[in-house]
Amino acid sequence: MAIASRRSASAGPSGSCSVARETARPEEWIGRAVSLAADELTPVQVAEAIGAALGVPLPYVQIPIEAIRGLSEDFAYANQWLNERGYRADIAATRRIHPAAMDFHTWLERTGAAQISAFLDSARTTGQDA
Repeated sequence: MAIASRRSASAGPSGSCSVARETARPEEWIGRAVSLAADELTPVQVAEAIGAALGVPLPYVQIPIEAIRGLSEDFAYANQWLNERGYRADIAATRRIHPAAMDFHTWLERTGAAQISAFLDSARTTGQDA
């Protein structure tokens, strides 16, 4: 997932399956660059979807660019680029290439929410051990 003009493009785990499937016809793909995305969400929409999937409120808070710049000029540049220009992907083209590509909500339902929950649980456990 990557922030793109305050939007996030997400292919989910299925993006890699599409690439593997299409390499069976390498002559069609050699020398091509293709952006794959099955969904495009704002950071607020991502936070809301994750919160709903986990059953907890998950507010989105944008960190001011100057605070980021204070930590790292490179990271600030990357964030500014993502917010102003961002990644672009043709979702309809992704569907033509890989019709089963999951959107973010489907990924959350199938495996994403469980993965996020497990990560958060392990972070809590690790924090308690310190």
